Amino acid sequence: MSKRFLLAICWIAALACYSHSDSEVISIHPDNFLMLGQEKEIFFPQAVNADFLLSPDLSIDQINQTLANWSSAGINTLRLRLDSLHAPDDPLDLYLEKNGRFKESILTTMDRLLEAAEQHKLHVILVLFDVQRLGEHWDSSPYNKTQGGPVESMADWFIDPSMLSKAIERTRQIIERYKNQNILAWEIARGANVWEQNKRPNYALMDGVNFWVVRLGNLIRKEDDQRHLTALSFLPNTLPEMLLGLPQIQLHFIQVEAGNARLAAQSIPPYLHSIRSLYKKPIFIVETTWKGDEENRALFMHSTFWGSLAYGSSTFLTPLRRGNAFQISSSDLAMLHTWNFFQPEFNWAGIPRPISSPAQLNPPDSYTLVESIFGYDRFFWIDRNQPAQSKAIVSLQTVEGYYSIQWFDPQTGIKSPLNSFRLLRNTLTLQTPEFERGVFGVLRLLKRKPSQTMQPES
Repeated sequence: MSKRFLLAICWIAALACYSHSDSEVISIHPDNFLMLGQEKEIFFPQAVNADFLLSPDLSIDQINQTLANWSSAGINTLRLRLDSLHAPDDPLDLYLEKNGRFKESILTTMDRLLEAAEQHKLHVILVLFDVQRLGEHWDSSPYNKTQGGPVESMADWFIDPSMLSKAIERTRQIIERYKNQNILAWEIARGANVWEQNKRPNYALMDGVNFWVVRLGNLIRKEDDQRHLTALSFLPNTLPEMLLGLPQIQLHFIQVEAGNARLAAQSIPPYLHSIRSLYKKPIFIVETTWKGDEENRALFMHSTFWGSLAYGSSTFLTPLRRGNAFQISSSDLAMLHTWNFFQPEFNWAGIPRPISSPAQLNPPDSYTLVESIFGYDRFFWIDRNQPAQSKAIVSLQTVEGYYSIQWFDPQTGIKSPLNSFRLLRNTLTLQTPEFERGVFGVLRLLKRKPSQTMQPES
């Protein structure tokens, strides 16, 4: 039986058995399929990649203090790579049993962190396998036959019966142990499209990964009666069409890498749009890698963070190493505090709509524009290509009615006064306040029929 045929069987089986459970704490929002929901409320994940907290060298007091600080800053989710518990070239029996399951001593380390996260009301994304890291270190991997391992190639690692059996045992063990805790999602694999690390197409590896992901995705649906979400993350700046369309995967996690902050601001929004508009799934930027000069990292994160917000997405933060400790950078923390201040004015409730008439900015080459429409709200993120203290003019086609517009400057933390007005034509021109780097706008349709009394619709 061919691997492609097995893949097709797994796909059909997933479509047949999948069902939604009302007991799910965090799920796809029932009205807005591009957002997460906690019942009818929008749940907006503001997450941190917190692998370093798995270190057994940290005391529980240190962990609790870190989580308390993060929670007070607005963090509500941790993302943890289980393979961060070991070095890439560790021997197989150091942290795993012979059947592939984690040793109890390792699980104890995970237990205390998840229990602490629950106490601080933080959800957890568990990355079950870091295949990206495995691919990066394959030549020295203990799974590699040249190093005394059981398989000759990484493609074989995904389809070899003994390797697959161990992956299944490990997945079952983690789900059974943590499915009743504060799990936001099972991320089956980090950097799942690992074949992109090759200089030329490796179709054996591609087919192996696809089969492996479908097999584990079906297993999770079967074993997790709590129906937590499932996710995959992908290598930086790549679009793996086969994996993006899998029905077993509900969340898309992407990585972005850049060395030019302005180019990143211009390219990341269409990158998000190209995935989400086609596959109709929530999408989040889970890792950002800055390759440029250190002084421009803050600009890169600023544009990525606010640009993704305008598109109904979010950017996860990664603490930076400072000596022997990991800390969220002061500029990233400042973004979080500003976002907490602005957040009550943002509303992603309602059914998302495509933009049939994009907003126009003049002169067009002076700005980068991100916009989206959710329900009655239209969001704008205007990023100035060159810093300058001035206003921008936004023109767009819309319907007649009563509106409100409010502008937010993330650099200064200033909210402009809420301006309500009546529009009697289909063309709308808006003027922003003066801003230097970037400005965020929320245009809200209050009432569509001007003849009626103005009443907010929500």
